[in-house]
Amino acid sequence: ARALARWFPAGERGWVTGIMWTGARLGGALAPPLATLLIVWTGWRATFVLFGAVGLVWSAVFWIWYRDDPAQHRSVGPAELAHIQRHGPVRAPDAHLAHGFPTPWRRIFSSGTMWALFWMYFATSYGFWFFLTWLPTYLMREHSVTVTKAGFLSAMPLALGAVACLTGGALSDWLTRRTGSLRWGRRLVGLAGFTLTAAGFAAAAAAEGPLTAVVCLTLAAGAMDLAVPVAWAACLDVGGRFGGTATGFMNTSSSISAMISPIAAAKLFETFGSFHAMFASAAAVYLLAGLLWLKIDPSRPVDN
Repeated sequence: ARALARWFPAGERGWVTGIMWTGARLGGALAPPLATLLIVWTGWRATFVLFGAVGLVWSAVFWIWYRDDPAQHRSVGPAELAHIQRHGPVRAPDAHLAHGFPTPWRRIFSSGTMWALFWMYFATSYGFWFFLTWLPTYLMREHSVTVTKAGFLSAMPLALGAVACLTGGALSDWLTRRTGSLRWGRRLVGLAGFTLTAAGFAAAAAAEGPLTAVVCLTLAAGAMDLAVPVAWAACLDVGGRFGGTATGFMNTSSSISAMISPIAAAKLFETFGSFHAMFASAAAVYLLAGLLWLKIDPSRPVDN
């Protein structure tokens, strides 16, 4: 989050966060089928080692290539640097560290927008962690598909999510320029995305065949991911020079939701004997989260 604030102006953050989350979703889409094949061929221990090795290689490349300050990066020319400095934030994202400005915790904790972002992002993770933890089990239990087929079907929601992340971020920036309002440029995409997500989960609750269920869940995941990059861009807008702190505050709710969602799915399955109750609960959660976007105003940063 702080890297995005350093390198990109507010008017480009939706697009850039969309690119970032597209990469995350592509990785998530490729992981289930790839892991399934690797486990079959090499066993689960070797699969863990291979995935860990990829992470180490990426970390080394990032350490060599990345620079905190765009002016220090050898690939940044004078024109690009001037664009970043001209259209970027007036205050450097880390100016509070250099000049001893205290983090405005009171403003953060008393901001209605920050709390709306917190609970909105809680809802975002509620459904997402179902896709990561329970979707293969759901397909095998409810629809009797094989392990291999479940792995490939589980990748579909994340694959569409990759496209949706890119689309949602770009659409938000376009609406911001078109309307001249940062508030509505972010808000409209978030509201539409979560409303459609609720509809997708509600349809999945009534689905009978595996293909119909996966199509409904894929559409729900795609609609959800329209809003994900917009949430991060809005948080950077609200956080201002404290964008790292603000996104950390918002993302805390994701970690809490990641703990609750898999347990909730298990309890609902245990109580009702199917996953349809989980889908119905997700539909309700996303509908409420969509309404929370009406309380989010990225045009009022907490560092003013």
